[in-house]
Amino acid sequence: QKTAYEIYQCDWSSDVCSSDLGSKTDKRASPEVLVLSPLPVHLPDEFAGVYRLQIIKSECLYEEYRKVADAYGVRLIETGSIISSSIQDGVHIEAAEHRKLGTFLSSYIRELI
Repeated sequence: QKTAYEIYQCDWSSDVCSSDLGSKTDKRASPEVLVLSPLPVHLPDEFAGVYRLQIIKSECLYEEYRKVADAYGVRLIETGSIISSSIQDGVHIEAAEHRKLGTFLSSYIRELI
């Protein structure tokens, strides 16, 4: 079994890194984890039909991340409720949205510490 530090992008599978996460009952000191869910894809109409399945999958990612976050007792932020992807391509994040996310995260983290 490989650890998260020994794998390459093509090696990812659902059980590769599970041993690295520990469990809720693991009493060793560990840093608090904050996970940001990926943004849903919002493509312009001319591409939406071609990438329909990818759009649908991207809209389900938050719920899947929520299941894992709950299972491991980590914090999860629904990034799509804070910012949006670019209206140009529906995937990338514009500078103003990066600033908005950064501002949100700095306030959120200040509340935690």
